[in-house]
Amino acid sequence: MTLSTEKQLAQLERFSDALFASKNWHGIGIESSLLSYSGLNSTDELVSYRDQVSNVPSAVEKLGSALAGLATVPNAVGLGALVISMILETVLKSLGKETMGTAEMLQRVFADEKAKENSMLVDGQMNSRLLKQWVNGAAFHTQMLIHQARLEVADGSRAVQAAGVYQRQLNVIMDKYKTYLNGITRIRDERIPRGPFSCYLLFNEEPLPRDEIAKCNGLSRVTKTELVEHLFSKEQISWTKSYFSDLAADIPTLVRQHATFQIENQH
Repeated sequence: MTLSTEKQLAQLERFSDALFASKNWHGIGIESSLLSYSGLNSTDELVSYRDQVSNVPSAVEKLGSALAGLATVPNAVGLGALVISMILETVLKSLGKETMGTAEMLQRVFADEKAKENSMLVDGQMNSRLLKQWVNGAAFHTQMLIHQARLEVADGSRAVQAAGVYQRQLNVIMDKYKTYLNGITRIRDERIPRGPFSCYLLFNEEPLPRDEIAKCNGLSRVTKTELVEHLFSKEQISWTKSYFSDLAADIPTLVRQHATFQIENQH
């Protein structure tokens, strides 16, 4: 790697790190609560959350009441685990405690769902908020199909097919998102009178105004197109290349999971 290439890469890293850490980056990822209960260890995640709730005085009693006095709940995996986690959150909220915000997550995911999907896939509208809603809605729908297969003791082929469709659609959408990012990103060189040059990264995604995300000394060594390509190589965006494909590969195992949830910690 030449010195020039090293400096270009350093600038790309500086700009991308600054953008992802800024308030201007809204994020396009799967919501943390949905992600926690979508994988192969969803029951472990739920048990861990239950143990946290159990440490709050009177929480276990309230949880038992919320679950109609049940001592155990079957099929507490995947979507089932997500639903139980929402009940746990209701208990915590009633006790004035902070929660993961699962109910709020679902509200965001399904806000104007139909209009949002049409605007991206048909009308070509694009922004990070719409993209995040789309990927979370698609992920949730896939989890619904997985849980349906689990309850029906089916092989999950419908869920696998849906995941494949969503991955192909997401690939198309991400090409449009790359074009969108190129349109709202700018790298500007500037020089004060008789002073040195400086370069600035500007990013403009509504509702926030265009903002200077980062500054570097000297002229810019990269273009905005090169920066956007670099952004797509970072985990904050690159996960989209295979999320639904990876999920599809796990579905035959996921549909065979049938864990039972114990209301109280037995240890």
